[in-house]
Amino acid sequence: MGFSRQIAMLCLPVFMMACVPEPTVPAPEPLTPEPPAIVVPPAEDRADACGATAMQDLVGKPSSAFAAMTFAGPMRLIRPDMAVTMDFNPERLNIYLDEADLISSVTCG
Repeated sequence: MGFSRQIAMLCLPVFMMACVPEPTVPAPEPLTPEPPAIVVPPAEDRADACGATAMQDLVGKPSSAFAAMTFAGPMRLIRPDMAVTMDFNPERLNIYLDEADLISSVTCG
């Protein structure tokens, strides 16, 4: 056998291995956490979560009417043309005042 034939015979298994398909390994699933479940109470339970219904008698009174009051939850006083956040918090009491500093509405949010 010639030298080139010996080289070809030695390289033949290497070339044959190149023809064998590589085993495929499935890509691992990305680890994304499940979003937390959001539990929303029924509308009738959250409609007055801040107690605004009980404070409707304040409408039409001056802003000083609630100055001595204490509130169990968060409260914000909203004056005309005042910037407020748009986030909704059903437990937050919103007291709206008009230009005359009278309470125009009391809502939750």
